[in-house]
Amino acid sequence: PEEGADDITMCMVRMPDGQRISRRFLKSDSLQKLFDLIDTESSLKPNSYKLVTSFPRRTFTYEAAAPSFIECGLGSKQEAFFVEMN
Repeated sequence: PEEGADDITMCMVRMPDGQRISRRFLKSDSLQKLFDLIDTESSLKPNSYKLVTSFPRRTFTYEAAAPSFIECGLGSKQEAFFVEMN
């Protein structure tokens, strides 16, 4: 989505090797799109990791990736995650 739109969230993901992946998503997009991005941009195998926020600490897995960012409580302009291996 375009930068500056009202209904987007900028997601930044820190990988285990320190690499960062970031992209804008619509707040109505499924969280699965973020998992798909990580799967294509990294060497991690699908379903071998989970996404974790630091504060408040929340964990998101492939199994819980269907709801939208909003439905998962991720409606801020920016969201930061780190990858935790299963």
